[in-house]
Amino acid sequence: MQTLMQNLISAILKPRVADSHKGDYGHALLVAGSDGKMGAAVIAARACLRSGVGLLSVVVPRAERIILQVTIPEAMLVKRDNLDFNISKFSALGVGPALGTDSSAKKLLNYIFKEIKKTPKPLLLDADALNIISLNPSLLKKIPENTILTPHPKNLIVCSARMIVRKRAFKRL
Repeated sequence: MQTLMQNLISAILKPRVADSHKGDYGHALLVAGSDGKMGAAVIAARACLRSGVGLLSVVVPRAERIILQVTIPEAMLVKRDNLDFNISKFSALGVGPALGTDSSAKKLLNYIFKEIKKTPKPLLLDADALNIISLNPSLLKKIPENTILTPHPKNLIVCSARMIVRKRAFKRL
């Protein structure tokens, strides 16, 4: 099993060229964190950098920006109150860790769906992005094709239960 995994991983991972530049390895956008909940954003940003992305921009609330800048100085900051960032310059997007489910988070997710429709990019939805969708089923239709969903077990149970309850309530009408 271990040899199989090593062979699979080595087939996917390509060694870095000695004279390459960080710009050669993609620019990811991570949309994460909310007031008082920056731990998941920090962990997700570190994981993104460790996975090999060349450049990382992280969308966080203005009030929480210092946490990100101190813990991960190599990540670039996009303040969450700005809904005018250009998605076309990113190679891939990840949305959701500790994002929150309030109206501003929903607005941000809607913005990303709208922009990704104009400029298709790989998209990963996690945690609160999935919670927002389960609370607003109309958003299901906006999820781009080939989007990766990464719920943890409890997140999957809660989101699935919400969708089942909504479907049953709708059938009764």
